[in-house]
This record gives sequence, structure tokens and C-alpha cells, in this order.
Amino acid sequence: NDLVLDNFFSYILELDKTNFQINNLGEGGVRIYLWYELFSMIKCEIPSLPEQQKIASFLSAIDQQIEHVGKQIDGMKEWKKGLLQQLFV
Repeated sequence: NDLVLDNFFSYILELDKTNFQINNLGEGGVRIYLWYELFSMIKCEIPSLPEQQKIASFLSAIDQQIEHVGKQIDGMKEWKKGLLQQLFV
């Protein structure tokens, strides 16, 4: 609805507290099914729209930084592998 920003809500769904509620309310064995009636019973605190935007922007920036550092780590692993190959040739 108009009270929650999509990008903020996606972060709410990642919370352990929310996942705990989903697992408790969900039905099924291999896959958890959560019908709307049960989904609407999940309780979460929703700040004002401007605060949601600030939080979502901040978390998005952190996600981008994590991705950037992950790429740096992958690059360093490849560099290390190349150095090790040169050592033993």
C-alpha cells in the first residue's frame, strides 16, 4: 500500500524476526506457503515514509559496498592463484 516503500519492505522481509513469523505461520513441508490471510498477521514496525527512504537508501548503499568488496576479494583470489602458479613453474 501507500504506507510502505517496496525497497524498504524487501529489507523487512530479510529480518530474522520476520522470517521467524513466516516460518511459524506458513504451511507446507518442503516449501513454505503463506496465504495472504496468514501473511497479513505478521507484525512489523513501519516508520514514516521519509524514514523508510533513508533506511532503504542506507541499506542499499551498504549492499553495494558489500558487492564491491566481494568483487575485490574475488580479484585478489585470482591474483593469488596466478602468483602461486608462477612460483611453481
